[in-house]
Amino acid sequence: MATAAPDYATIKGLAFGALTSEQKEAAIGSYTWVDILLSDMLVLVVVAVLTYFTG
Repeated sequence: MATAAPDYATIKGLAFGALTSEQKEAAIGSYTWVDILLSDMLVLVVVAVLTYFTG
């Protein structure tokens, strides 16, 4: 390789591949079904607006 391997202690938690199991569990527990429902509704509104104005 052209560069040295990264120091994983420095980049811990910075990218998805460097997350610890505790951080992954915390991320999963940080949202509820209401958050998912509202996100889906937002996507539908954006698609509807885009479809309406695209013709």
